[in-house]
Amino acid sequence: MKKVLLAFSVLYITLICFCNGKIAGTETTNGDEVTVIASANSISGTAPRGFGIHVFSENYYPFNDSGFTDSTIVGAVGTFKFSNLESGTYNMYCKSDAGDSSLFIQQIKVQLPDRFDTDTVTITTPGSIDGKLIDTLYKPVKGAYAYIRGSSFLALTNDSGKYVINHIPEGMYTVEFTIINRSNGVTKNPPVSVSVNVLAGRATETEPVIFK
Repeated sequence: MKKVLLAFSVLYITLICFCNGKIAGTETTNGDEVTVIASANSISGTAPRGFGIHVFSENYYPFNDSGFTDSTIVGAVGTFKFSNLESGTYNMYCKSDAGDSSLFIQQIKVQLPDRFDTDTVTITTPGSIDGKLIDTLYKPVKGAYAYIRGSSFLALTNDSGKYVINHIPEGMYTVEFTIINRSNGVTKNPPVSVSVNVLAGRATETEPVIFK
């Protein structure tokens, strides 16, 4: 009798959480699901218990923490919600507690009557991006930020101009590069970028990027 009541309670809570939303899409993996619901001023859904859910505005810059970001941990009921969001486009990063499985969902639109739909995607083992930044004389550029806008993914180039961005879910990304004047926070050069297709569980190496 207790098991029946518990199952009914979980179903009832889930229905209450999502009865007013729009189903945006479902991401599945080995029996687990991440469901995203985008409404007029919120992003909500269901995910495996213990997953970290991070939301970023599409123009969030990780090197100076500008733009909107928020995060939460999925509890025992398996639901999450970000409320009072401004109309706009957001990205969402979902990661297991151990960091061995993750997902990155881009272009979530919070604005009625728009509706955000995704394909069914497997949550996979994250990969990484590594490469090198050089100038027009093919010399290494050190101290530059390599980042993915609208996320927390960030790295600095070392003395050899090399960088590594770890724990990136499978998918297509645009990596941007810039140098910041640390005394006033102003960018020294216009950002340059490169498109990268990250494969699950693999290190993706890019061709050297020329920074002008």
